Amino acid sequence: MSDIMRAAANEGAPAPGMQTSGAQPDATAISDLAHTPEADYPAAPWRMSGQFWAGVFRGTVAAQLPGDLKPLGSRYWRVVALVRYQTGTLVYDELLFGTPTRHGLRVGVYVEGLWVDSVASLWGGRRIWGLPKLLARFTWEGSVCHIADHAGPIVTLSVNQRPSSLPPLPLTTAGIGRLGDNWAFVYTPMRARLGAAQMRARDWSPRFAATAGTLGERPWLGLMANPMRVSFPPPTLA
Repeated sequence: MSDIMRAAANEGAPAPGMQTSGAQPDATAISDLAHTPEADYPAAPWRMSGQFWAGVFRGTVAAQLPGDLKPLGSRYWRVVALVRYQTGTLVYDELLFGTPTRHGLRVGVYVEGLWVDSVASLWGGRRIWGLPKLLARFTWEGSVCHIADHAGPIVTLSVNQRPSSLPPLPLTTAGIGRLGDNWAFVYTPMRARLGAAQMRARDWSPRFAATAGTLGERPWLGLMANPMRVSFPPPTLA
């Protein structure tokens, strides 16, 4: 379990009466992993379409990476990604928090925190790719998304929701999970129309303070893929 997940246990309960949208679990399902019953999930590959926003923030605390992972660039960089998978294998929202990392010649985002609003996505992500998914609520108010879990608010993000008019381009993103004694590299081919994310962050949870410090409101680099199509094949183990 990452330090971010441990810190979440020290926060208060979420505020009642929040209105949610998308593939939300019921209120009783927003719990820690020990109280989230295991569920069936689709086999890889998963193929989905939707919207994607990412920002690179600079923290004030250097990342402490496990094992033989090394930082890719600055140890102070943190990647935040917000995704809406709207059609395909599963339909759900997702928030990722991680550090750009390398393992030898392989590169990717080491996933420190990952929240979804689908129980099937949670268990599929953990069992297939070794990703530390937990449940959260994603509450959208226009272009603003409030994300909270059983321990309280995680972060509030505002993003550019206007579809890009640029021609679609192929690209690949990469995340790093852990399966047993192996690093699990999740290479995800994507075809997307790219644009400016215009991401802004506020109400960061205190759980990020120990591992990232102060992250601020504006990323120094942001990217939107809207619309996008992505495929999640089985992981590459190393």
